[in-house]
Amino acid sequence: MSKRKHSAYTIDFKLQILSEAEEKKLTKTEICKKLSIPNSTLSTILKDTEKLQKARDDSKLRRLQMKQNFAVTKDYRMQCLLGFAKRWR
Repeated sequence: MSKRKHSAYTIDFKLQILSEAEEKKLTKTEICKKLSIPNSTLSTILKDTEKLQKARDDSKLRRLQMKQNFAVTKDYRMQCLLGFAKRWR
């Protein structure tokens, strides 16, 4: 018995699939053929639409928080460097 290869799709790819399905210009079968995915995978992705959109929103929030943390860290490092320079004058 041969085993099937397991494919893990990224959230971005799944969101692309959702946008294709929401446009409704193509049938589910046409989307599967176009993206080379099984029908069951498309059904699962469509069933998990809410979870995927929440994951996308969470990742956007996380990226924004990381940018803000980097800016705070950058300012803190600059203050430390200036304090160090003042002390050693």
